[in-house]
Amino acid sequence: MAFSKLSLFFSLLLLSFLSLNSLVSCDTDEEDNLLKGINDYRASLNLTILKKNDNAECLADELADQFKNQPCTNSTGANTVPGTEPQFANYPNLLAKCHLNVSNTRDGAVMPACVPNLVPNLVLTNFTQSQYNDNLNDTKYTGVGIGSDGDWIVVVLTTGTPEGSYSPATGAPNEEDNLLKGINDYRASLNLTILKKNDNAECLADELADQFKNQPCTNSTGANTVPGTEPQFANYPNLLAKCHLNVSNTRDGAVMPACVPNLVPNLVLTNFTQSQYNDNLNDTKYTGVGIGSDGDWIVVVLTTGTPEGSYSPATGAASVASKIGLIYHVLFLVMAAFYLL
Repeated sequence: MAFSKLSLFFSLLLLSFLSLNSLVSCDTDEEDNLLKGINDYRASLNLTILKKNDNAECLADELADQFKNQPCTNSTGANTVPGTEPQFANYPNLLAKCHLNVSNTRDGAVMPACVPNLVPNLVLTNFTQSQYNDNLNDTKYTGVGIGSDGDWIVVVLTTGTPEGSYSPATGAPNEEDNLLKGINDYRASLNLTILKKNDNAECLADELADQFKNQPCTNSTGANTVPGTEPQFANYPNLLAKCHLNVSNTRDGAVMPACVPNLVPNLVLTNFTQSQYNDNLNDTKYTGVGIGSDGDWIVVVLTTGTPEGSYSPATGAASVASKIGLIYHVLFLVMAAFYLL
C-alpha cells in the first residue's frame, strides 16, 4: 500500500512539474524568444548583442502585417531567392508611419520568415541556418526590431551609421507631431500639464488608424460619433497584444479617432479641442499620449498614471497564469505529502 501511494505521488509530481514548466515557458512571446535566440547565437560568435530599436520594430510589425495573408512555401521567407523578394507598393507609407524614410534605412536589413504556428526552434533556425545568417554574423549590425503576424515573423536589423540607424526622420513635422503640439498648447492654455509620448499608446493608435483607414468620413464618424455607437473591432484583443498591451492596463485610457479629409492641421486640431473629445483633453488624470494616422484618419490614445491606464507593456496572461500555477502546485505537493503520512 505504501509503495502504491509513493508511486502515485511521484507520478503526480512529474505531471505537476511538466504542466508548471508549460505555464512558465509560455511567459514570453515569439518575438522575445527570437530576440533571445539571436543574441545567444551572436554571443556564441563573440559578437555584441543587438539592442532593441523601436522604429525598426514598428517597421517589422507593419511588414509582418503585409505578409500575413501569404502562405508559407519553399520559396518564401528565408527560402526566397535573392533578388526575387516581394516589393510592396506602399513601402514608403509604411516607412512614414514609423517616422522613417529611405535615407535612414538603406543600410539596414529586412528579413521575413514564414513558419507555421511560429514554433520557436524552427523560427530561430530560419534565421541562424539560412541565407540570413550572413547578416546575423555581420558586426555592422547593432540594433534590431522584430514583429510578427500569423505565421510570419520579420526581423529588421539596424546599424550605427546614419544610413541605417532607423532614427526618426527629420524634416517638416508630420500630422501627428502637429496634433501633439496643438493639443499640448491647448492644455498649457488651461494650465494643465503637457502630455508625454507613450510608445505603446502610439503603437495602438497606429493599429487602430489602420483599421479605420477604409471607412469614409461622414458627419457621424470620428469626433462626431454618437457616444455608445463607436465601432467595435473583433480583433481588438489582437491589436492590444501586438502592442504588448492588454485590457487590464488600458481600461482607464481614452481612444479618440477623428476623420478629416487630407488631415488639414487646423481642422484636425479642432476635431479634438472643439468636440466631445475636449472633456478628455481637459481632464487632469491623463498624463500620456500616443497618436497614429492612416489615410484621412488620425487616432489619439490618452494614458493615465494609474496601472489601469498606464499602457505599460503587458506581463501577459501567461505570466499571471504561471504565478497562479506555481501557488497551485505548491499547495498540491503539500496535500500530497499529507496523503502519504
